Amino acid sequence: MRALCVALVLCAGLSVVPSASRAETDAARAEGVMAAFEHWAQENALNGAIAVLKDGIVLRQLGVGQDANAPVETASLSKAITAICVSELVARGALSYGDSAAHHLGRGPDVTVAQLLTHTAGLGADSTQFSMQVWFGSASPRHARVLEAVMLRPWFLRGRLVPETYHYSNENYALLGLIIEAVSDTSYEQACRDLVLTPAKAAGQPSPLSGAFLPWGGWRMTLADYGRFHATWFGRNNARAQTPLQSPAAKIGSDYYYGLGSIFRSDVTGTHYWHTGALCFPGRLNVGSFAASWANGWTVATSYDKCIDDKPLRQLQRALVNRAYGVGE
Repeated sequence: MRALCVALVLCAGLSVVPSASRAETDAARAEGVMAAFEHWAQENALNGAIAVLKDGIVLRQLGVGQDANAPVETASLSKAITAICVSELVARGALSYGDSAAHHLGRGPDVTVAQLLTHTAGLGADSTQFSMQVWFGSASPRHARVLEAVMLRPWFLRGRLVPETYHYSNENYALLGLIIEAVSDTSYEQACRDLVLTPAKAAGQPSPLSGAFLPWGGWRMTLADYGRFHATWFGRNNARAQTPLQSPAAKIGSDYYYGLGSIFRSDVTGTHYWHTGALCFPGRLNVGSFAASWANGWTVATSYDKCIDDKPLRQLQRALVNRAYGVGE
């Protein structure tokens, strides 16, 4: 699984069509976003789909060689669900960002919830990169197995864990899944469905292929549902999303951060959130995903049937954000 941290590029030169109603302008802009995705999919010889939303309302959906309404693998976009689940438990007083994982689990590393959320816990090598190859094809949760792997490491046995700077690892979110279960007294799936998906009017299920990775990469849902989730929790109308540094965040670039399972950048217009995901199992499954909520109220959720490199992914992001901001209208 890969998560690519690609900087968001916002272009200037926006134009306005004063004679058109807002609904007509939004409809035309949504068509433009879909056209950009379709062109990108054809250029890269892949099948895919996209959902386009404005302030949480699905305006358009498009499938290129696949059904736009079919559930898709969200891959690492699942981490945002886990992170928001944690933040909702914090908001309810069941958990604190400064709490130790070992305190809630009764064993394991003495790292904080905040460090796990921001990939700064210093757990070391990501054991899931190998284990997922074995667990693929099962929906049975394996996040407890990740804790066992962490506890076998020399630094843990010697009690010498040293937190580090940002280092992306699925293990962090596997441990968060266990913490969610410990403080909610229910399964990770049920807790996060109740706390996160249902309030966003979104549905989702553990994937029969990747459900074993549920807290870090195993949710399966339609792009419309993922878009509603993303717009609800990361859109411009969410107060927490517009004050992102009040939650744990790690700086990972000159002006952007990783926090609550998503990459973000703030400017004078507000805060923009985006993330990517991929499940790459040669001969079995190769899919990618990308979602973003921009400060102007637009959200996109996409899926495609290839594991792609940085360059075409940047091209996709640039094309979608330009169309969402009306560049060239």
